[in-house]
Amino acid sequence: MNLAFFIAKRYLISKKSHNIINIISIISFVGILVSTAALIIVLSVFNGFESIIVSYFNSFNADLVIKPEQGKVFQIDAIDFQEIEKIEGVKSTSKVLEDAVLLSYDDRQFLARIKGVEQNYGTDNRFDTLIIDGRFLLQQADVNYMILGAGVAYHLGLNLAQYKSIKTYYPKRHTKSLANPLNAFNSNIIIPSAVFAVQTDYDAEYVFAPLKYTQELMSYEDEISSVEIFTNPKYDIGKIQKQLSQLLGDEFVVQNKYQQEEMLFKVMQMEKTAIYVILSFILLLAMFNIIGTLAMLILDKKDDILVLSQLGADKKLIHKIFLWEGLLLNLAGGFFGLLLGSIICLIQQYFGLIKIGGSEANYVLNVYPVEMQFLDFVSVMAIVLVLGLLATILPVKRLTNRLQNQ
Repeated sequence: MNLAFFIAKRYLISKKSHNIINIISIISFVGILVSTAALIIVLSVFNGFESIIVSYFNSFNADLVIKPEQGKVFQIDAIDFQEIEKIEGVKSTSKVLEDAVLLSYDDRQFLARIKGVEQNYGTDNRFDTLIIDGRFLLQQADVNYMILGAGVAYHLGLNLAQYKSIKTYYPKRHTKSLANPLNAFNSNIIIPSAVFAVQTDYDAEYVFAPLKYTQELMSYEDEISSVEIFTNPKYDIGKIQKQLSQLLGDEFVVQNKYQQEEMLFKVMQMEKTAIYVILSFILLLAMFNIIGTLAMLILDKKDDILVLSQLGADKKLIHKIFLWEGLLLNLAGGFFGLLLGSIICLIQQYFGLIKIGGSEANYVLNVYPVEMQFLDFVSVMAIVLVLGLLATILPVKRLTNRLQNQ
């Protein structure tokens, strides 16, 4: 065993001659332990919220979306759907026409985002499982039906039992004169069939209608705004995305679920990074207590250092002994901090003791979600090691040099 490590381990676990050194050592250990535990707990909570948001996207967003590189719409025949469906792993495709539209129901109006989709849309992405009222129905015989987000339905005061129609308005694309505003809009009626709920932002914005109905409302004949691709989960979605990009060329962009919500995920990652940096600084401050611990320990072991020097120990060995002492204290605090943080996360994960907004609050999530990830443990232990070196190596060198020069 390395001599410096052996002596440092003995110093760490042995009782010191002065009780104040033991107290300061315990305070340093506890400071690192608590900071490390807090770091892993906060990161795990961020992971939990991210997983919840991703699950919402899995229910609402398609696996892949094809959009034009420029412009809002494109001709349907610009894409070879037969070639797309030949790609291994592609389960189905759905043409989509999406834009803002004004809805009118009784005496209420609301500006929503209409998504014109094909009949197979509800089964391909299991969107029909998000229905909370009514049933998934887009068209029956010659009657068109609309599915509304819960927030849109709330603002319109929708009552499905009344079977009242909704009037939709969309600006005429070729109208140049606005002298008569009534003639500046296309309008049509549609029957509400269901209400869905997935996530507040979506619920308060989106409605779904048949693709043909939406095209007629917007005066488009063979144009669509995107194509949604649904894939088999057994296949690598990254490989499918690459094949689609090669097939479609530079005129189209193929986005996966994360790229469809790129800004949101970037903000979440920035928040997580910021929290990691802030808590790392707190951890660094806690580690500076070790400088005082090592200073007092070096003074306490002054006679031992003298004996080791007389036995032939050089400065390098003395430095290593107390460097190992500081690192062992850091690593011990970090390890037990990770252990404590893991226990707290597991308790929260299985028992949900910490509520969001109190026990009587009525939120979509009643407790803080927690998800531990291996990479977080690696990164936290790495920062403990790096900061431990920064907080130990220079002070130890100066203290031992000063003591040996006396």
